[in-house]
Amino acid sequence: MTNIKPLNRIIVLALAFVMILGSFTGGFGSLGVELAMAETTVITTNDAFAAMEPGGNYELGADITITEPYGQEFSGTFDGKGHTITLNITSETAYTGLFSKLIDGASVKNLIIDGEVYIADNSNKSYCGTIAGSANASANAVNIRNCWNKATVRGYKAVGGIAGMTAGAVVIESCANTGIVLGRNIQIGGIVGNISSGNTIIRNCYNMSNVTGFSYAGGIIGQATKSSASPTIQNCYSTGNYTLTGLSSPVGGLLIGFMSTSGSISNCFALGTSDSILIGTNNSTNAQVFYKTQDEMKD
Repeated sequence: MTNIKPLNRIIVLALAFVMILGSFTGGFGSLGVELAMAETTVITTNDAFAAMEPGGNYELGADITITEPYGQEFSGTFDGKGHTITLNITSETAYTGLFSKLIDGASVKNLIIDGEVYIADNSNKSYCGTIAGSANASANAVNIRNCWNKATVRGYKAVGGIAGMTAGAVVIESCANTGIVLGRNIQIGGIVGNISSGNTIIRNCYNMSNVTGFSYAGGIIGQATKSSASPTIQNCYSTGNYTLTGLSSPVGGLLIGFMSTSGSISNCFALGTSDSILIGTNNSTNAQVFYKTQDEMKD
């Protein structure tokens, strides 16, 4: 009797199994097995962007101009592929940005933003950012990665160079703001205006522009609002200044305007001097921040 070693026996059985499957004319499909990959749609126009499905997968195939925010709650993926979206958006409503709202599982990456996004002066509506008016995740994290904002952002409250407001599990990583950020009220930040709750992570981000707000204004974050906000800020820096327009004890900082008790900041610095205010009001017991001079920034 032929002696089949254990390894050879496994190979023979595997080949037999493949031959049995191959005898079905329908292949794997006839067994009810679906082998499919999510399709990715290429976006090349304003109209195509507006028509995207909220949970779809998209990539940008050309530089385009957008005149209105994507109005639905977006939970899909959007890969800019290094292209530029020029924003020409004026709004009188809350949640203004390229995306009005990013929700559970949304991913936006590899995108350059230029132009202007603006909540009109006659509207006291909140949440204005270039990538998103708000990013809010209650289950799966929202991710914003490798995005660079060059656009001017003007709004009322909760205004950010990347996102106006974040809540829940949100990750903003390797993003930059070099556009002017202006707010007529509080919570104005170079990266995020207001972290309202949850454990937002801002990592490896920088701001190189000026931030102006009534109060709670900062180069990275305007305000981490409450004890329920537990942000983690890592390896970030700001070279821009901040301007406060409030008349009665306004609060601001080169990095953060107001930091909640449970937040954590590590290895973050700003261009400044020993007299500089890095965090306007700091309630965190875990804040590792420092300033660098112009010469030190060159090193």
